[in-house]
Amino acid sequence: MDTMGALEMLVRSAELGSFSAAARQLGVTPAAVSKQVARLERTLGRSLVARSTRRIALTEEGHRLVSAAAPALGQVQAALAQAQSVEASFRGTLRVSLAPGFGRRYVLPALGPWLAQHSQLRFDGRFENRAVDLVAEGFDAGVSGGVELAGRLVARDLAPLHLVLVASEAYLARHGRPETPEALGRHVLLALRSPATGRPRAWRLRGDREVGIEPEPHHLFDDPEALAVAALEGWGIALAGLHHVLGWIEQRRLVRVLPDWWSDAGAIRVYHPHARRVPPRTRGFVDALVRAARVQRWSERLDARRVGPSAQWSPLRITPSARVG
Repeated sequence: MDTMGALEMLVRSAELGSFSAAARQLGVTPAAVSKQVARLERTLGRSLVARSTRRIALTEEGHRLVSAAAPALGQVQAALAQAQSVEASFRGTLRVSLAPGFGRRYVLPALGPWLAQHSQLRFDGRFENRAVDLVAEGFDAGVSGGVELAGRLVARDLAPLHLVLVASEAYLARHGRPETPEALGRHVLLALRSPATGRPRAWRLRGDREVGIEPEPHHLFDDPEALAVAALEGWGIALAGLHHVLGWIEQRRLVRVLPDWWSDAGAIRVYHPHARRVPPRTRGFVDALVRAARVQRWSERLDARRVGPSAQWSPLRITPSARVG
């Protein structure tokens, strides 16, 4: 049993009044905290906490242990923090998995000044459109959107992952502008392929209601950047990540189609494996990105909302026969 870890969980639970609050601070689940405290109780042969539905209270034995352990634990943590704060801690290689589009447009420009401050730190960036097992593949951290954070991972949100409908002015001049989601069936659609099924990914659009679309696209892609470029070249209408197309929209090279409609695919996050002692280079990398997101207002710039989502759900299937060639 990790006695030091169990003691830390007990002390944090006592300070914050619940296993849930301690879990949030330590980046683990409430069940993990409860389990470690229970193991500590079995090891000592003493009941340390009186549990209730929402809060915990220390027993007399628990009070004595926390009173003795808390100061020593604080000294140990202070010593570790001091050791981690020196410049030598930022040596070595920082291996990061990045979603290509967001990584190139946002992460690399934000990371330059931070890396310049730590000249002994080497950056190893892998740009791939796939789910990565950070631990198994030896990454310090990852930056991606729409990823299910399974296992022991800690994540910080950087920006919303919103998708918008876009097309070039040349395409719209030839085919006209759809006025409703249903009218998309008369247009050439560009879509992403689901890596799990090989089929086009479903579209869920939010506007004055919520509409589900199963596109039968004329052109299919497995790379979000290629999808955005095809829309730019006038191939058709694409549902693309706002972070891929925002610059072209601002330059008026792409036009938002149905601008009151958008799709929410979750959040773009920076994440890393959970550990009691996160390497300083990883913590510094995460802090640098979170700071850049706040200063550069990524959450506002990449928010596509115009109207609030509705609870209404309207299934809709778009078939090839309804499309303009």
